Amino acid sequence: METHDAVNPVSTDASQPADRDIAPPSIISVGITDRSRRRSNGVKNPKPAPGVIVCIPGLGGHESSLAAYRELLPEYDFRFLRLVNIAEASRDLEGICRNENNVTLLCNCYGVQLAIRAIQKMPEKISRLIVVEAFFAEFHHWMVVPMVVNKWLVLICQLTDLLGLARRKFPTRIDYVKLAKYPIYVQPIFDIRWQNLTDYFLKIDDILTFRLPAEVAVPTLFILSPKGYLRSAADRKAVQSVFVNSDIVEVNENTHNIVSLSRQPISSIIRDWLYRQTTS
Repeated sequence: METHDAVNPVSTDASQPADRDIAPPSIISVGITDRSRRRSNGVKNPKPAPGVIVCIPGLGGHESSLAAYRELLPEYDFRFLRLVNIAEASRDLEGICRNENNVTLLCNCYGVQLAIRAIQKMPEKISRLIVVEAFFAEFHHWMVVPMVVNKWLVLICQLTDLLGLARRKFPTRIDYVKLAKYPIYVQPIFDIRWQNLTDYFLKIDDILTFRLPAEVAVPTLFILSPKGYLRSAADRKAVQSVFVNSDIVEVNENTHNIVSLSRQPISSIIRDWLYRQTTS
């Protein structure tokens, strides 16, 4: 497997779309418990929750997809994970959690799978889980055919790696904020520009074969959108039956990528939820 040069997180300069230029979406709370509602009454100046927030990106794997949240939530101690090679990312995540207490995991899409495995392995270290636009293949029955095709792609890519035909040079900078304006099916074209194809298709295989555990007890916040992967009430109910201490908030934005295009409202939701978790 190839190693990759370090890539700096995306900067927030004038060349990138600013959150203030985006009309704030309406926010619909779904599945918030009465206890959570009572805790939020009278909250005027939320204080930061103690501990570390570890950001785990989605399939693209690049830390820039979540990097802007550090500036939107400056009161928190952020750590950013790169998710290219599954084993390496898992070791990095476990290393951070091992050296910290009261860790909050902030995940996008595929990143929740690494988060769940870390929670199962060291539940005493991870206090909270936040998932923006979760995707679970078990709720999409049409995934069987892509699973078969992807396994062949993995074999082909592994063969080219063995033959020394894999690319040696990769772009040093990816802008996942600007990428958000493109349709979701365009994203793989950008993803594979900066990482080894074997790594990429192995992650897809992990997505397609992953199954949720019987129960995840850690307090969890799901931030979803009407155009996301968990749209139906039945799927959301099924997810909450696994994440037994979870809240769901829907950001009613007309985009498939709320993690980049709705950062301001999402950061406010995260701040309020973390405050309520620490004052319950």
